[in-house]
This record gives sequence, C-alpha cells and structure tokens, in this order.
Amino acid sequence: MTPAVRQLALFHIADAIEARAEEFADAESLDTGKPRSTLVDDKILLSVDQIRVFAGAARNLEGRAAGENLTDHTVFIRREPTGAAMGDHTTPQLVSITGSVRAGMAVAALAAYARDNARTGTPREADILFGPVNNAHQLARITGLAHRLPDHVVLELGGCRIGRTCYFHETTIVSGLLQTDNVDPRPRPRDAVRQAP
Repeated sequence: MTPAVRQLALFHIADAIEARAEEFADAESLDTGKPRSTLVDDKILLSVDQIRVFAGAARNLEGRAAGENLTDHTVFIRREPTGAAMGDHTTPQLVSITGSVRAGMAVAALAAYARDNARTGTPREADILFGPVNNAHQLARITGLAHRLPDHVVLELGGCRIGRTCYFHETTIVSGLLQTDNVDPRPRPRDAVRQAP
C-alpha cells in the first residue's frame, strides 16, 4: 500500500468513527464500564484526531521528529516497525510518578482532588470520575495490589472494594514504592485489608 493510499484510508476511518462517535461511546461504556458522559470528547474524538495525525504522517516521512499536536502534549513519531498497535489502557490505570518536586506537587493535588471529589457510579451517571472495573477477576487483581503492598509503602487513599454488588473500587493512591518493589497482583485467600494510619 502506498503512503497516499494509506493516508486516504486513515482519513476515511477517522471520518467514519467521528460520524458514529455516539455509537462508539455507547459501546465503549457498555464494554468497559467507563463513564459515558465524557467518552465522546475525552476518548473517541481524541482517537479520531490521532488517526488523522498518523494519516498525515503517512506521507511526510521526513517531517519533524516531534510536534505539538495537542495542547500541552508533544507527539514523537518513531519510524520503525513494532508489530503492535498503540492503544489506550482500560481504566483504572496504574500511574508511576518519579522525579521532580513539581511532579510530586501534582500528585499531591490529584490525591486531594480524588479524596474530595472522586465519585464512582454506573457508566450512565453524570459527574462520575470512573465506573466499575470490567469483571470479578479484574476487581480481585486490583484489590490484591492494594492488599499486598510492601511494609514500607503507605496506603494514602482508598484500597478497598466499594459495596458488595458490581465491581466498584475506591480511588487508591499509595506512596513510598521503590523501583525494586514487585507487587504481585494475584489474589491470595489470606489477604487482609491494610488501611493508612
């Protein structure tokens, strides 16, 4: 396939997804439990934009190595076969922040916001930060991570399942993880819940 044909195909794909954005948002919400209210703007249309970015890159192989395609985001184009497509992680996400004081301050602000505002609910509810996890197995893995932290790690926020029905889990923030820590997500029957002091 020539770069021109590839570019045109990607533009057609982006146009088709954009035209059916509401359908894709409904399907994504039903499939993953993500909040429906933000999916079109926060996921579907951003995906459409990224497809269009790569459509343009298909014919511009000698272009800049990096560009500001989204506000406050630098996009790098690597020109090598990887054998895999890029994709979004399903929520919830595990995020690791290391380095600067600024990054630490951002995490502290996020923790305060999550503590005061993070509301979970069904995907069709408005003003929720996140919905349930996908299934019982995923819930057990997430709960297992929070319950098997090394002794030097502090559970700052959350760490528990919410309620007895569906697959809701609290927003969870930990501190003190080391690069050498290996937290095994597989559940063990003897696990007990540990809460921050």
